[in-house]
Amino acid sequence: MDVGHTPRRYRHPVARTKQYGGEELELRRAQRRQRLMEAGLEVFARDGYSAASVPAVCAEAGLSSRQFYELFANREALLTAIYTEVHANAMASLTAAVDGFPSDMTELEPWIRVGLGAYFDHFRADPRRVRLCFIEVVGVSPELEEQRRRTRESWSGILDAASRSIAAQGLIEARDRTFDWTVFQGAVNAATVEYATRPEIELATVTAALMRLITSGVLS
Repeated sequence: MDVGHTPRRYRHPVARTKQYGGEELELRRAQRRQRLMEAGLEVFARDGYSAASVPAVCAEAGLSSRQFYELFANREALLTAIYTEVHANAMASLTAAVDGFPSDMTELEPWIRVGLGAYFDHFRADPRRVRLCFIEVVGVSPELEEQRRRTRESWSGILDAASRSIAAQGLIEARDRTFDWTVFQGAVNAATVEYATRPEIELATVTAALMRLITSGVLS
């Protein structure tokens, strides 16, 4: 043995991979998933879902197809995940905006305007969300149509709960408005597309039109 040479300390193979195990591995997966979600939003909105491909999404994300399929079963699964996340964030934005109002409010208009403003600002902040949620997802598959139906149902439930709370304060008649809110969403979706894609349309214009529909229809 050469006494002038200091042997390298033996390192167990597990020691070299510890930093990639457990929480670190999950964090890396979450980061890759978010990169693919962002890339999917970009590619689907830019090229259209029907023209987009998994390799195009992977190239945009800087990840491999193998990494894609570790997280998503197929292209539609990614589209569904993005659609679901965008609407969940829109719901969170609207809820946070109206939660600050006092429980003993005496006027509906300020509450409605703030809620509508939060919703529309969420979509106008990134027009890609509008293209994906209201154009690209339409008619993709029966499964995605069912997801869209469930999303509308969730929105109707949230809005009906809000109107029940208002009714409890004596500001409007107490009745089931779930289907009213479902119908109203058609108008909101159309207004969202127009507002997000036409810079000349101001929020005040959109809000005023929907306020008329809400006050004379849903909440009447």
